[in-house]
Amino acid sequence: MEIGQKITRPYPFTKDNFLSGFRGSEGIEDYWCLGARKEEECDGSGYGYSVTYWADAEGEVTFEILAIVEMPRKMKTRVLFKREFKHPDGKVTKHSEVKVSSLDSFKKMLAKDKPYWDYELEG
Repeated sequence: MEIGQKITRPYPFTKDNFLSGFRGSEGIEDYWCLGARKEEECDGSGYGYSVTYWADAEGEVTFEILAIVEMPRKMKTRVLFKREFKHPDGKVTKHSEVKVSSLDSFKKMLAKDKPYWDYELEG
């Protein structure tokens, strides 16, 4: 891993809609939301439940590594990164927020096929 490196992974998206009334054009417009829907289901015993995540389509998330910081003493090395999301329809959303993670957690997240959740695609 090095500074400036960009790493792309799949990312779940769900479709939602809203009633638009902007500048005289009214109607229902669809748009893509980041993330997956969470569905909890009782396992039948009354004590536990199972959780499933669902997505309508898959886009991409690109992580850009801004810095790798060695911390003093026994503190773990930190990674500073930004994210950019590519929606299923091709639109790109850039987030200017800088995220921080330990190097170990960041590597573990990127080692998986799906960085945040294991999810199923509907349809």
